[in-house]
Amino acid sequence: FESLPTKVMAAAAQGAVSNKGVRVEYDADGYPYHHYHVDANGDDLFRCYAVKGCKGKAKFMYGRFVNYQDHFPFHFPKDHDKTLRLMKQKAIEERHAGASTERVVDDAMQNVHPNVLPY
Repeated sequence: FESLPTKVMAAAAQGAVSNKGVRVEYDADGYPYHHYHVDANGDDLFRCYAVKGCKGKAKFMYGRFVNYQDHFPFHFPKDHDKTLRLMKQKAIEERHAGASTERVVDDAMQNVHPNVLPY
């Protein structure tokens, strides 16, 4: 299956635009942001839209995507549940194929994106 960072990088490389014509960007953790303003310095400002009412904000400064306000109320990125479901399905398939539990867990932990971890 395609990992979350791979999908995020693919969307960022394509210069994603929403159905309403608004520029959409993703940060390194997979949170989606839409463009809403340009400040006095010419930096593009973005808001998280994964959950209604989220206070997460970010901006492009010096060619980098920088978060400057935390997500509140806290939430995981949109694909978090899907990623966990796919990881679980892959682990079940590997166990049915005869792989040891330790190997399955080690593989899952090596390939997991940090935003999927519970802590």
